[in-house]
Amino acid sequence: GIRSDYGPIRTVVHTAAAIGWNAISQITVEEFGHSYAAKAIGANNLAELLADEPPDTFIFFSSAAGVWGGARQGAYAAANAHLDGLAEK
Repeated sequence: GIRSDYGPIRTVVHTAAAIGWNAISQITVEEFGHSYAAKAIGANNLAELLADEPPDTFIFFSSAAGVWGGARQGAYAAANAHLDGLAEK
């Protein structure tokens, strides 16, 4: 209904994150899911919702952790790598 009420969506900025401070070998499935979902699944949902009429600009805030990793940031690093892949799509 937003588009019909206000017109096309021109710009989307996705800045969500939930950094869990655990080594990947010590993280629980729930902790991984929480950290990963906030960034990666949220971005997927936005992309899917806007797929029929993509915005002119779609900005994802990623982190070098997606490329280089980060101490005790395994899930966060994976989610950032996911965003980098989604941006390339």
